[in-house]
Amino acid sequence: MKQRPLLALDGDGVLLDYLEGYAEAWRQAFGVRPAVRDPLGYGPLERWDVPRLDAEGRARLRQHFGSKFWSSVPAIPGALDACVRLHDAGFELVCVTALDAEFEVSRLKNLRSLG
Repeated sequence: MKQRPLLALDGDGVLLDYLEGYAEAWRQAFGVRPAVRDPLGYGPLERWDVPRLDAEGRARLRQHFGSKFWSSVPAIPGALDACVRLHDAGFELVCVTALDAEFEVSRLKNLRSLG
């Protein structure tokens, strides 16, 4: 049997919308969803109208980046359709990510739940 060509896709920012996930984590931490500062902003501080946090604020926000967060990051619009098309075109897809190993199971759960 012929092996499919392998295509590696990045997780955050390609398959999964980390910035939307960040906005939800911010809402959970501080009770309000941040407004958009720049819809094309690359990172959270560029995209969202949020202040730089002191150590206490960072610790409060980090509490919302656990297993629940990493298992529920929404898909980038169109990513699932693109993956289906690539698979149907004969590619074997893998996700690469720089996520801490402790959240590997959560990331897999997230990807599988999205299809």
